[in-house]
Amino acid sequence: MLTSEWTDGLHCALEAAQVFLGGVAIDVVPLGSGHIHRTYKISSLGGSFLLQQFNTRVFDRPEQVMANIMKVHRHLYYEKGMQPVLTPVGLSSGEAFWTDTSGQLWRMFEFIEGGYVPEVVQTPQQAYLIGRAFGAFAEALADFDPTQLHEVIPGFHDSLARWHAFQQVLAKDPLGRAASAGEETDALQRQCHLFKTIAALGLPQRVTHNDAKAGNVLLRTDGSDFLAVVDWDTIMPGYVLADFGDLVRSIVSPVAEDDPRIEQVQVRLHFFEALCQGFLSEAHRIITPNEHRHLVLGAQWITIEQAMRFLLDYLAGDMYYAAQYEEHNLNRARNQLALAEAIQRHAEEMQHIAMAAPC
Repeated sequence: MLTSEWTDGLHCALEAAQVFLGGVAIDVVPLGSGHIHRTYKISSLGGSFLLQQFNTRVFDRPEQVMANIMKVHRHLYYEKGMQPVLTPVGLSSGEAFWTDTSGQLWRMFEFIEGGYVPEVVQTPQQAYLIGRAFGAFAEALADFDPTQLHEVIPGFHDSLARWHAFQQVLAKDPLGRAASAGEETDALQRQCHLFKTIAALGLPQRVTHNDAKAGNVLLRTDGSDFLAVVDWDTIMPGYVLADFGDLVRSIVSPVAEDDPRIEQVQVRLHFFEALCQGFLSEAHRIITPNEHRHLVLGAQWITIEQAMRFLLDYLAGDMYYAAQYEEHNLNRARNQLALAEAIQRHAEEMQHIAMAAPC
């Protein structure tokens, strides 16, 4: 049975699509299961498009988000000749967003055909291609001045500031959930020293994706190559270790980040090796020796930071990540803490693999 929320969403999406496309839209189909935006595939006489209801609660600077996306698109498409590439579709007025009667923002992109998104990586070949995709993305943006981009989420990977915010929410315990997260809080306490270690490395600022995961790469349906890196909302100045760490986090475990079967969380070393080979086959031209030798530390760092973010959201009332049930974000935190421990156990082997990869 269709819910009123589902049918209302389709009606609003169809209206938004017709505004962007001058009244022509044939079909609207919900697409994906992202944490942040509602996404639809639009079919029309002029082709296929990706339409999103933009979440201003998470991204409260929508104009800056789209300004960054358009700058990166121009650089990759016109200066680097990268195709296919994420391409925004504006209104006839030139605006990036349309606002519906309820105040919701909508935006549109050209739909990239012939690909699929691997939410859970099934083969080392997929890991290799995803690594290549993000390595090529980093290499193509290496000569783009990061100061030209807005910091759309200030302090996004400032782990020390996030740790301070976590401690504040933990102390206030607004929903009385802290007691159910005692073991997870203790695990974070044991690992938070990594945040100071990363801050002291003196890493170079680059244009980074900041949500580099398997689910943000389109692979060709025939498995031969990657098509494009997508979901550019968090493109801004950052560290390459953060993007590589997110890749490790989303690829090496055989189960998704919200899978409550903690005993299934592990590091698949052959997947990690394939990821390193793919990423560094493209990024070796721009990565520094300091970045190269700290890739595994970056994976530990980002996994712990992500566990902290999930746990903070659980304590605060699921304000950022969509929760399907009360302990969803708590299970996500448990999953990531287990992965961080697995990475730590295999750190020596992973370091050998990373340093043996081309650079």
